Amino acid sequence: RPMAPFETNLHARDQEVLLHPVTSLVELRRSGPFMIERGKGVHVWDSDGRRYIEGLAGLWCTALGHGVEELADAAREQMKKLAYSHLYVGRSHEAAVLLADRLVDMAPFPVSRVFFGTSGSDANDTQIKLIWYYNNVLGRPRKKKIISRLKAYHGSTIASGSLSGLPVFHKLFDLPIANVLHTACPHFYWGAEPGETEEEFATRLAAGLEQLIVDEGPDTVAAFIAEPVMGAGGVIVPPRTYFEKVQAVLKKYDVLLIDDEVICGFGRTGNVFGAETVAMQPDTITLAKALSSAYLPISAVLIPEPMYEVLEQGSDSIGVFGHGYTHRASRGRRGGTQGAGVIRAAGHFPPRPEGGPGIPVEIEPTCGVSACRGSARCRSDRGHRVRQRQGGQKGVFAPGRSRALLRGALPGARADRSPDQRHDRIVPAPGCEQRRCQRDLRYPGAVREGDP
Repeated sequence: RPMAPFETNLHARDQEVLLHPVTSLVELRRSGPFMIERGKGVHVWDSDGRRYIEGLAGLWCTALGHGVEELADAAREQMKKLAYSHLYVGRSHEAAVLLADRLVDMAPFPVSRVFFGTSGSDANDTQIKLIWYYNNVLGRPRKKKIISRLKAYHGSTIASGSLSGLPVFHKLFDLPIANVLHTACPHFYWGAEPGETEEEFATRLAAGLEQLIVDEGPDTVAAFIAEPVMGAGGVIVPPRTYFEKVQAVLKKYDVLLIDDEVICGFGRTGNVFGAETVAMQPDTITLAKALSSAYLPISAVLIPEPMYEVLEQGSDSIGVFGHGYTHRASRGRRGGTQGAGVIRAAGHFPPRPEGGPGIPVEIEPTCGVSACRGSARCRSDRGHRVRQRQGGQKGVFAPGRSRALLRGALPGARADRSPDQRHDRIVPAPGCEQRRCQRDLRYPGAVREGDP
C-alpha cells in the first residue's frame, strides 16, 4: 500500500519497522511510541513540542547534557582525519592511546591496561572471558563461577544478561548460563529483619555470600560482580559496612571483585567513581555510558598489571590473545570520547573535593631530552619538575615512576589520601629496581611511605 510521508507518519512507521528493547510489545501496539525529537542541555522535546527535564540522562548516560558542541566538533574533526582504525594484531592510533592513558590515570585503584568495547554489556562479557582465561592460564580450570546479586543489572547479552538478577532478562531466553550464581540483594528497606540495623543486615548478607562460596566450593568461584549503587534494579544503595564485609569474604577465598561502574562512573554518586563513594576496593572495573556522555557508543574494561601479565603469558603459549571487537577503539569513536575528557578537565566535570585528577598539573622537562616533551614516563635520569598550577607548589618527580605518584607529590592530590581510602602513597623500597613495584603493593619491594 502507498505509505504516508515519513514526517507525518512517524509513529505508525515505528510500529512497522522497529523492535524495541525492554518494552511491553503488546502495550506499545496499543499506545504507540513516545517520540523524542530534540534535546538541549538537560531538556528534551517530544514530537508535539512539549519540553521535559531529562532527569535520568537518557539511560544514566548523557551526563554532560544534549547539544554539547565541543563533543560534536571533536568527533567531527577526528572522523575527518581518520574515520576508523582497529587495534587488532598490534595496530594502534593516537586517540585510543590517549584515552586509555587518561582512564588509567583516573582509576581509583591500581590498573595498567584498558580494553575498549562499545557497550556495558560487551564489557561485562569481556570481564567474564578475561577471568576465565586468567584462571585457565594459572592452572585453575575449575575456578570459573561468577557471583552476581538479585536485582542487579549488568547487561543483556547472553553472558551479561545472565549476570543480571532480574527475571525479565532470563525468562524465555534460557538464562542464566552455567557458572553464573546470584546472592541476596542488599536492599535494606525490603530485606532487613525487624529491628535489624544496617550493619547487622550487611553482616548477614556477607555471611550468606560466604555460605554460597563454601557450598559451591571456593576452588570453583572466580569473581563477584557488583554495581556500587544498583541502578536498573531500583537505585539500591548498599547498607553501611556492606562492601567492607563482602570484601573480607572475597579476600578469604581468593575471589576477584569486579566493579561495574557503567551507571555510577563519572560523577553519578558525587565522586568520579561509585567505588569511592561506597568503599569498594575492586580488582577490575567496567566503564561505559557517561564515559562518552553517550555521544558515541564506547565501553572499557580496566585491569591491573598482575592480571595483564597472566594474559600475556597465555597469549605466549597459544600465539595470540584471541578476544576483540571490530569496532573497539575505532578512531572516530575515540575522538569524540577524548572530547568528553577535555570538557571534564575544563570544568564541566566537578573535581574531587580533595583534589585528584581535577587538579591541573604541569610537567616541566628538565632532562634535556626533547622527545619526552615533559612526559612523566621519560626514562632519563634527570627527572622532571612538577608544578601544580593552583597555588604554584613545586616538587621534583623522579623519572620512570607512575603518574599516581606524580599526583602524590602534590599537596591534596589523590595519592595523599588516608590508607583506608586505598590511595596511600606507594614508593619503591631502597635498592628495588622493579618498575612494577612502584605501582602495586603486591610486588616485592613495594612499600607504603613511612613503613619500615
